[in-house]
Amino acid sequence: MTRRLFGLMCVSAAAAALWAPAALAVRPQLCKWAAGSGATLELEGGCHEAHARPKTHGTPLGTVTSSQYTAKWGVATVDSGPHHLLGISLVHLTGSSAAIAYVKKRARLKILANGLVVASKGVIASWSHDTASCKNPPTGDCTNSDFEGLKGTWEVIVNVVGAPPGSPGAAEEENPTGEDDAQDLAQEELLRGPTVGVGMAILGGV
Repeated sequence: MTRRLFGLMCVSAAAAALWAPAALAVRPQLCKWAAGSGATLELEGGCHEAHARPKTHGTPLGTVTSSQYTAKWGVATVDSGPHHLLGISLVHLTGSSAAIAYVKKRARLKILANGLVVASKGVIASWSHDTASCKNPPTGDCTNSDFEGLKGTWEVIVNVVGAPPGSPGAAEEENPTGEDDAQDLAQEELLRGPTVGVGMAILGGV
């Protein structure tokens, strides 16, 4: 999750457009908007929101500024055991029409290259997934599920870290070949709906 979320922070900071407080009729309510779609993610702990200070940057078409809102559920375990996390990073994009067009073109290409396209009317979005080893017997797997989307002057990344039900104290399954693609894909598909649902809910709220 850290790689994905901090990846958005860097990309959005470099490519976002001007932020204007007066343009926000309602401050984003990430915890509230994501609650329904994220209900099936077995999240641990409460939701915590943060608002980063606006940052100004230069682009070929002028100076731009980005403002980022984040929300997070859950805490990763020190021993990399199974855990359930949800992280959201939302950036507001405003500014001159030329600067916004430049930023949105770059953001659109990045999103479409990210994974499976899951766009809907007025939204450019994609979903990607990956399963890696963790201390979660008997499968020994934890899954990352990611959504990236763009709607108007808003860009969002949603990252979910999930694990299938494990058996405390159980031994890892013997897998001499190391091949468990079918199992991994099944785990990833289980997280697809909630991950995309959260992303669409956030973009539907702005």
